[in-house]
Amino acid sequence: MFKVKIRNLRKQDLFCLAQLVKQAEIVDLSEKQILRLLKTDFKSILETFSVALVAEEKNQIIGFILLEEYERAKQGIIAEIGYFAVDEEHQNQKIGTSLFQEAVRRLKIKLSQKLFSLRLIEAKIDGQKSGIKKFYSSLGMEQVAEIPDYWDKDQKAIIFIKRFY
Repeated sequence: MFKVKIRNLRKQDLFCLAQLVKQAEIVDLSEKQILRLLKTDFKSILETFSVALVAEEKNQIIGFILLEEYERAKQGIIAEIGYFAVDEEHQNQKIGTSLFQEAVRRLKIKLSQKLFSLRLIEAKIDGQKSGIKKFYSSLGMEQVAEIPDYWDKDQKAIIFIKRFY
């Protein structure tokens, strides 16, 4: 087994990122359209997202996570998982967990405080992603809401939250 390296997102990672976004069905676009958007928005991604990390094995991107400071409210800072995916062949190997833990560690440093909430809106919960609830629960995230017909008819969204104190 090869060692997985977690590092900051770089522009040369975008092609692999586009493949992972398409594989995970994060957006309903072609891989070419996704790559074009990523290239166009790369500077914005780095400025917008507080943490943008990739997991790399043998010089190949096998996962990524983007966390964004979303708002500052009375209850503290709310951050959101923007995008999060691991290549299908590398799932169930703790890569997603490692990405999540490292992203949270780096976000704590950037925010220079430990009090914040991390939110995730998972919009595609269906038969293909049946293990997703279990995965997010294993990260300590709590399901707080389920919204029917979120994007489309019969496509519900589930909102998960984890508070850090």
